[in-house]
Amino acid sequence: MKKIVLAILVFWPFIIFSQNTNLTGSLYADSMPPKNLLILRAEGDGGFDKTQIVFNPNSTADYDKDYDSPKTILANNRRPQIFTFADDFMLSINQLPDTTMIDLAVLAGLRGEYTLSVDKNIGFEFIILEDLIWQRKIDLLKENYSFEYFESDGHYPFKIYFKSWVLEPLTEGDVFIYYYPENIVIESRKQIKNAQIMFYDLSGREAYSFTAEYFFRLEKPIHLPTGHYIVQLSTSETVVNKKILVRK
Repeated sequence: MKKIVLAILVFWPFIIFSQNTNLTGSLYADSMPPKNLLILRAEGDGGFDKTQIVFNPNSTADYDKDYDSPKTILANNRRPQIFTFADDFMLSINQLPDTTMIDLAVLAGLRGEYTLSVDKNIGFEFIILEDLIWQRKIDLLKENYSFEYFESDGHYPFKIYFKSWVLEPLTEGDVFIYYYPENIVIESRKQIKNAQIMFYDLSGREAYSFTAEYFFRLEKPIHLPTGHYIVQLSTSETVVNKKILVRK
């Protein structure tokens, strides 16, 4: 009996309860309280919901059943649903290593005004919410954010930023471009919101192009004849040129 009581004391602070929902979440494999824990709340006329983000060095950015808790969407539920993502999973509890940004979404069964707020914060000194529909950024440590939701919005998209430098203008030194057998790989220290990627042969003729949005890392198969190419990545903030060798 004593062991059961101790377990409840350890896990109690890190279990989310949603209105009208029996959400127990995942029991943590680590008994030590996290240094960084964030609970976000979405509220509207139909009720409220919460989601939890934890930086845990023992977890991964992928879905892990020992640490994460999948989100259960109830049919015909009037209250909003708030969740983050890992792989193709929607999560109520998302444990992952220290990161700069995470995707967030709200789903509601009713049209109306909804408000996002910080319900609990341990250790986070920078929390910026970005509304991807209206392109607005809000400091959730200073104010709540209200937005109009339409049923056609589906998963209303947001991003949460945890580091200030990730929102600074993109520079050439932030971007790394290289060819890895049959794939072009683009990595960036800061999020690239919209980019056009052009491939030119050494005579200056365009050989291939594509566009990409909202990424830190992109890997895309490339089917070009063997040879040297200039890859040009263009954004509203910078242009990066890199010579690569495509080989089979």
